[in-house]
Amino acid sequence: MRLRGMMVVLLASSLGACAKDSSVCTTRVTPEVCATPSNLRGVESVQGSWSSAPAPDLVAQPLEDGRYVQIALELYCPEGFPAPSEAPSVQAVTEIEGCVMRLTLVSPALEAPVVDVHTFRYGAGSTLDLTPACSTDEPSVDGRRYGFDGTILQFSSPSDQTGSDGVAYGCERIDSFELR
Repeated sequence: MRLRGMMVVLLASSLGACAKDSSVCTTRVTPEVCATPSNLRGVESVQGSWSSAPAPDLVAQPLEDGRYVQIALELYCPEGFPAPSEAPSVQAVTEIEGCVMRLTLVSPALEAPVVDVHTFRYGAGSTLDLTPACSTDEPSVDGRRYGFDGTILQFSSPSDQTGSDGVAYGCERIDSFELR
């Protein structure tokens, strides 16, 4: 009985270690996870906003398992960027279990929902190294900047945006999700 109890504690501590040390995290992705969009019921569409302020620094801690609903989309563009009259809108959910992350995204610019599944490990600083779990055509992404404070998860990525003058500008996109 004592040996069984020690094995349960050892197993539980190994599973829990994924959040702190992704090198011990085992990942398993079934075909259904890749093919099935998340349930977006009750998830509101988020209208993006433009800013000429510098993008905030993202500070991260280990991610928690759960369902994260997108609550904001901010585009940080250079000073003088002539913002179009309307920013992009999006409806998205990110689900994390162990070291597997599934994003379901719906946007007026898309014909159908996008399901994007990656395994991840923690990189240097506030970054994640992502490996596609469902497609061999998609490249791995090392150093994806993220922030997490225990409730709000943010992802940062470069995003070329076309200004109202028809010129493309290098902006930074920050998608914010709330753990619910």
